[in-house]
Amino acid sequence: FIIDTCRYLQDIFLIDGFRFDLMGILDVDTMNEVYRECAVHDPDFMVYGEGWDMPSLLDYRLRASLANQDKMPHIAHFSDRFRDVVKGRTAASEVNVKGYVSGDANLIEIMKNCLCGSVTNNGGSQMFRSPQQVINYVECHDNMTAWDKLKECCKEDTREIRIRRQEMLNACVLLAQGIPFLHSGQEFARTKHGLNNTYHDMDSINMMDYERRDRYQDMVDHTKTLIQLRKQYECFRYPTAEIVEKYVHFKDIDRKVLIYEMNDDRGIMQVIFNPLMESFQYSLDVEYQMLYYNGAVRPDEFVTSVTIEPVSTIVIWKEKSA
Repeated sequence: FIIDTCRYLQDIFLIDGFRFDLMGILDVDTMNEVYRECAVHDPDFMVYGEGWDMPSLLDYRLRASLANQDKMPHIAHFSDRFRDVVKGRTAASEVNVKGYVSGDANLIEIMKNCLCGSVTNNGGSQMFRSPQQVINYVECHDNMTAWDKLKECCKEDTREIRIRRQEMLNACVLLAQGIPFLHSGQEFARTKHGLNNTYHDMDSINMMDYERRDRYQDMVDHTKTLIQLRKQYECFRYPTAEIVEKYVHFKDIDRKVLIYEMNDDRGIMQVIFNPLMESFQYSLDVEYQMLYYNGAVRPDEFVTSVTIEPVSTIVIWKEKSA
């Protein structure tokens, strides 16, 4: 019934992918069959969902859960590790718990694992076999929005700093290895006024506030720039764990600032994340092109050193000679 329904929806409404809520209560064979049946008619068809290990009568070895992702090579799962490490814990009782981007530099090691899509053992244990199996996200319809979470766990921040943190969250999602997932309105600091799960609340809470979008137009434009960087540079979307292992490396400054580096045959890309209220100086061995600095695009600027401002996201690039 599930497989037939998916095929019907694909044929009638030309749907090109499905997201399964509580996918862990379904079985591995059903999920694989959904993908196989739909991919025959659309090779780019996508299937992903919540791989939480839900209690059910089904044997845990047969559940379509994260623990069994190796049995579902074409099915992607939300990475709760990415969410909790990058942004901070999400449960209502843990709203004050910070992530790396919200200011806990002690998480710098496992941040490496998250930016690798958790497909290697760099910085933490491997969770996925392939970058095509991991959905990187920091907010969805459940729980507080990222903006509301930042407001709660970073009460000391000014509005300007909170905007920079939100943009750093967006950058982590869009530039990490794996599949980026942006919740509707995340690009303009969507708020649910501090409420948690709002499925039963009124439209004034859940609606898309386009006046707010206009007020946060700069953040929208910065998000578009990050999306364009991901599209333009293949190093942000390596297809296999082996390639990630080979080309992705990390440096740090004082165990606080994380430098996410992709060094392949085309060139060297470095993404600098500084989530702290400190400035740092970073010297480079060669001249790099400045692609992004807190939203500013300066591709005509070449640098051999970078002043890293508090709470900053910076992208620099060095093309290799043919």
